[in-house]
Amino acid sequence: KAKQAMPVLISLLEKKDPRLMDSVIFALGEIGDPAAARPLIDLYYGSGLRYQFQVGLALAQIGGRKVAEFIRDNMDSGNRKRRKMAGFMLLKSRDKTLLPYALSLLDDPYKTIRSCALGALKNLTGLSYETAGEWKAWDAAGQPAGR
Repeated sequence: KAKQAMPVLISLLEKKDPRLMDSVIFALGEIGDPAAARPLIDLYYGSGLRYQFQVGLALAQIGGRKVAEFIRDNMDSGNRKRRKMAGFMLLKSRDKTLLPYALSLLDDPYKTIRSCALGALKNLTGLSYETAGEWKAWDAAGQPAGR
């Protein structure tokens, strides 16, 4: 039934009614349909700061190729605020295809990004390594299965 609600929710998202936006964004994230990724990304870029946190959380729940590209694009932007939001999205993501990307961020010059990468690795694998060195050794050993 949630899939049937998608066209209605996306239509409401595009109307940008401030009374409904938080609920609509939340519902799209909970449903997790990749069809919501593009409209949410468009809202993220078009709304200023107003909905970025909610959209980031919803996109992290949705995952998939478009969201992974969005995270990488924002991380690669050089803009500290965009990088921080991308780190937050990575931290909250359930998309295991982002594991290699999280590993690549362990040497990022910014502590916040390194911390998000460490948290993402823990969340995605269920493992509890605390340091970048431990994660790199895990990766070098062929990434033994977590959860």
